[in-house]
Amino acid sequence: MIETPAEKPGWKERVPGTATRATFPGSAVEFENLFFEVRKVEFDPAGRYRYYLSAWDNCYPIRTPITYSVETCLRTAREQKSDRKQNLVRAFFPLLAPLAGLLPAAMQRSIENNVGFPATLMTTLSAFLLLLPACSPPCAPCSFFSALSCCLRCWLHCSLSACTFFSNPLSASPPLSTPANRWALR
Repeated sequence: MIETPAEKPGWKERVPGTATRATFPGSAVEFENLFFEVRKVEFDPAGRYRYYLSAWDNCYPIRTPITYSVETCLRTAREQKSDRKQNLVRAFFPLLAPLAGLLPAAMQRSIENNVGFPATLMTTLSAFLLLLPACSPPCAPCSFFSALSCCLRCWLHCSLSACTFFSNPLSASPPLSTPANRWALR
């Protein structure tokens, strides 16, 4: 028996046969060069999983063996921790989406790739939130948010344009292959 605090990915229990269906073996688990079958999986109220294993019956083919070792357990624990963190970020990101919509397009695309929240939706939510003060009576929080967003946009624009300009001074000049510069090369 193996007892774990989290579910093992891919570990399936044996499906017993019926009068019209054959028995389907559980997952094949390789431990110290021996194969075992997952016969039964239990979940107790304390939040732990119990996997009952037995020696592999050679009359069944081994489809996809699962290696059980210290390294695979540590890797699985890291992946599950990372997944929980990503799910937490995904759950709370809609609250921050209007502010993220103020970021430059490249940063929004990066957030879209990492979090999975569409960049166009971030920008749209940001625009609606900025239009809110114009549609309602003046209020301090809305005015503060508008002023803050304008300052943030200006700061981002200035800092990004300054960074790209000073990091490569030639980037401000047009490329030599443009029609106007072809004559200068002759």
